[in-house]
Amino acid sequence: MNDYDNNKLIDQCAKNKRKAQKYLYDQYFDAMFSIGRRYTRDDDKIIEWVNNGFLKVFKKIETVRNPDALPGWIKSVVYRSILDGIRSEKRYWEKVVFEIDYKMESDHSVIIDHDYELIKAQIQTLPESSKEVFELFVFEGFSHKDIAKKVGISEGTSKWHLSNARSKLQEILVEKKLIGFG
Repeated sequence: MNDYDNNKLIDQCAKNKRKAQKYLYDQYFDAMFSIGRRYTRDDDKIIEWVNNGFLKVFKKIETVRNPDALPGWIKSVVYRSILDGIRSEKRYWEKVVFEIDYKMESDHSVIIDHDYELIKAQIQTLPESSKEVFELFVFEGFSHKDIAKKVGISEGTSKWHLSNARSKLQEILVEKKLIGFG
């Protein structure tokens, strides 16, 4: 049931109307949770960080001037909240779980458990365009359609760059013996 357009949703949430806040939360929670999932498999941490982000959204929603920008603004606020959560729990983040799809003769899914900064350093060695698409897709949760608009490429090219980045990252991590298949 969609009783809200973005203008009404912003207005009602700014007035602390619980029904509107619940509607907004329900509409965006799964997508925001998916962004957190890219950093950890700890559902409790993800929920904590996403909920902190939604608190910020509700406190600042009256600052949204362009109703069409609401989804992107929510994503940005919650994403920054997730990053704040990661930074505030540095001890917890000595290791981060990354899932990389590795394709050879058959599909293998490899879970690697390494220092976040070590993996990020390897990502920085990727070709610039592929690295940009990879970071936007994996770390910031942008869709290929949004990446295409942001970077000025087609959706197909965005998908190619993501695939290219994943393949090259896998090669780098295997070569440096940071991951293995067993």
